[in-house]
Amino acid sequence: MLMGAWEDGFRAGWSEAYKDMGWDERVSKMMPASAPLRVQRKKKRVGKKDPKMARALRKANSMGRKKSGGFKKGWSQGKIMKKAHQLRRKMR
Repeated sequence: MLMGAWEDGFRAGWSEAYKDMGWDERVSKMMPASAPLRVQRKKKRVGKKDPKMARALRKANSMGRKKSGGFKKGWSQGKIMKKAHQLRRKMR
């Protein structure tokens, strides 16, 4: 089983002072008290679906991709998105 350097060193016995402690006590002694164990992240906002943009993306992808799924010469994902936005503006 693969272990990190900390576990290897601990199992090797370099830290006899912590041997009789429980796991939580050991971790709290070795980690700084100010270090949060879990970072809370902001939730990602999801916008409303745009059916016209979906249609424009399908059309732009068909214009810029080969049958194998790769890009045609001169096309990139950025160019496909530009073309999709342009097609979307025309659909209004």
